Amino acid sequence: MASSSSAAAAAEPTPATHKPFDIPDLKAKIYEESVRLTEEDDKVVIHQADMLLWDFLHEVAALDKNQAANMLMNIVNRLLAEKLFKIVQDGEGMGWRVRTREEAKRFVPLRMLVTIGMQANSIFPLGT
Repeated sequence: MASSSSAAAAAEPTPATHKPFDIPDLKAKIYEESVRLTEEDDKVVIHQADMLLWDFLHEVAALDKNQAANMLMNIVNRLLAEKLFKIVQDGEGMGWRVRTREEAKRFVPLRMLVTIGMQANSIFPLGT
């Protein structure tokens, strides 16, 4: 016969397991929402706290505070690397402004500048 404590333990619900997040999908949605907000106000600064209020990020917001922050920073870092976001400072602290895809294309990756500089230096050596 099973003890009442083991029966009670079996009846307790187990924590819901989250399916893995689709990071590329979340990145696209964050970018799209940021563009939409920029269309309403081209001076808008987006903050992490603002993002956590967006409906499509409710599952991320439900995570542990550190997990949610890490996931958002991962996505924002990808947007920064693609030059779709830029870091700004305002009265609320650090935030981001969005760039259009066309604006982002104008930025030459640093590695290309270094490569171009190295090639130019081999053709026209400095200090000679």
